[in-house]
Amino acid sequence: MLFSNTAEKFYDYMASIERSPRTIEVYTRDLGYIRRFLEERKNGPVYIEDITQEDLEAFMRNVKEVKQYSANTRSNYFYTLRSLYAFAYKKGLVDRNIAASMDFMRMPKKERTYLTKGFASHTELAGYMKSKGYEWDSTERNYVKGSSVQQKAMQQSNESSEQAEPGVDDALKNILPLLKRLQSAECQPATSEPKSIPRYQVQGMYGTKAMRMANVLDELARRFSQERNISQREMFEVALIEFFQRYGYRDEVEKYLLK
Repeated sequence: MLFSNTAEKFYDYMASIERSPRTIEVYTRDLGYIRRFLEERKNGPVYIEDITQEDLEAFMRNVKEVKQYSANTRSNYFYTLRSLYAFAYKKGLVDRNIAASMDFMRMPKKERTYLTKGFASHTELAGYMKSKGYEWDSTERNYVKGSSVQQKAMQQSNESSEQAEPGVDDALKNILPLLKRLQSAECQPATSEPKSIPRYQVQGMYGTKAMRMANVLDELARRFSQERNISQREMFEVALIEFFQRYGYRDEVEKYLLK
C-alpha cells in the first residue's frame, strides 16, 4: 500500500476516535514532510511495506544533522512515526512495527527554581523572586531569570493586537468582570467560606475552540483552576452562560441547559 494511502487511513482512524482537528492537522503536516523525504530518497512513490528501519533512521538523521531542527521538533516527527506504524501493524498493513525499536535521545529539561513553602501569600513570593532577579513566565509557568519575560510579554501583546479577530477584545472585556467575580474569593478572609461556583450541564457534543487572550487573563484562569479544583472548560462555560443570560441571550441559552 502506498505510504500516502496508509496515512489517509491513519487520519480517518484518528477522526473516528475523536482526536482533535488540531492533532490530525499536526499528523498530516508531519507525515506529508516524511513522505516527501522518502520519495526523494527512493526516487519515486513509496510503499509502506518497502520502507526499512534504515530509511526511518535516515530521516531522523536528516532533520537533526542537515535541517538542524530543534529536539522538540524532532521528537514530534519521532512519535508521529511511532503512532503511524503502531496503527499500521495493528491493522495488518505491515508485517512488523519497524518504528518500535527506534531510539530517540530526549531533549534535556531546563533547570527550574521551585519555591512552594515559607511565604504567607503568592504576593510575598513574587516580591522575593523579583528581588532575586526572577520574573514570572506564563509560558513556562514558573519564575525565570532575567528581563526577557517583559520583552516576550510585549511581543505577545503586539501580536495579539495585530492578529485578534474583530470582536474578541469586546467579548473579553465583558467576560472579565465575571472572571474577577470568581477571583474575588481570594480577597476574603481565610476564615470565610468561598462562594459556591455554579455548575451547568449543556446539551450537545463537545468540540475544540482555540482563542487568544491577554497572558494575565490566561494566568488568572490557570491559577484559579488549580486553587479551586475546577477545570478551565467549566470556568469558561460558567462565564459564557452567565454572559449570555446577562446580555440578551437568556432564553436561547437556557433551552440548551439540562435541568
